[in-house]
Amino acid sequence: MLPIFSAILLIAGFYLLYNTSQRAEVPATRVRKWVRQAGLLTKCFGFALLLVSFFIFIIHYGVGAGFSIGLILPLSVAALTVLFIPVIHHKKQQADARKPQIFNAE
Repeated sequence: MLPIFSAILLIAGFYLLYNTSQRAEVPATRVRKWVRQAGLLTKCFGFALLLVSFFIFIIHYGVGAGFSIGLILPLSVAALTVLFIPVIHHKKQQADARKPQIFNAE
């Protein structure tokens, strides 16, 4: 149960750090707007989540395996996030462009 909790913390921490990036093109929602406005606070909180997750892995699996998992899992999450978020964003833009425009006849 503890490794699952740690993995969730890791994903949440990386996602917060990803959304604070100025180069990341993510669709604007309320949460993402707030994350970008509270930049330094969000970066500190995301980094703290990553560190807590890393230390939970080390405590649960030991120094060698915990350190390895603590390095491999964030790299995997980072690669998947950087790969799939722009694809999802692009698909949503295409779907919005295909929607029929309804004009009011006033």
